[in-house]
Amino acid sequence: MQKNKLFLHVGSHKTGTTAIQRFAYLNRSTLRAKGFWYPDFYPIDKSNIKAHHQLAKSFSGTEGKFSNRQLTELLNYWEEKCKDCQLFVSAEPFFRLLEKNINGDWFYRREAYLSRVADFLSRFEVDAVLVLQRQDFFVTSLYHEHIFAGLPTGSDSFEQFLSKMERTNLRYKDNIELMKKKFNNVRIILYDELISDGNLCRIFLVG
Repeated sequence: MQKNKLFLHVGSHKTGTTAIQRFAYLNRSTLRAKGFWYPDFYPIDKSNIKAHHQLAKSFSGTEGKFSNRQLTELLNYWEEKCKDCQLFVSAEPFFRLLEKNINGDWFYRREAYLSRVADFLSRFEVDAVLVLQRQDFFVTSLYHEHIFAGLPTGSDSFEQFLSKMERTNLRYKDNIELMKKKFNNVRIILYDELISDGNLCRIFLVG
């Protein structure tokens, strides 16, 4: 039996993810009429959500709000209700999260997390979509965000922050290789291409 298509937008951070999620949220009905479903978390949660961060976090083992039973119920519902459409799921934490219930280095725990995501989504034909910004622009933008948000890492010097990011979020090559290992289809988009004509959402969704 042919599997339903699921486009999994995994970020990364600072690449227009919030704008894309807001556009999809505000245009749910229009997208559904065109064969794309940007779902919420019904029936396990009736909150009016704009993105799927809690889904991404729940796959990590302990960080999210949904249990394995709830995740299975949600995915069963999506599969049942999307016979004639393609799913679109978006959350930038998919780009950085690690498995919480095991010890080990970044690579080991990152692979374990992606394996868990892939196992839960194995009922769908998953196309992972990854948008990347130049690493120097990315880490500078992320540092500013951490400062303005009052996060503990925002009090680090830039050199300290960069050193931490080099061990985690800046590991583009390792992240891409792990995603390609877990998902049959991985599409990489450069952020500069998305903003080339000032209409980021259109280029992302049409492309």
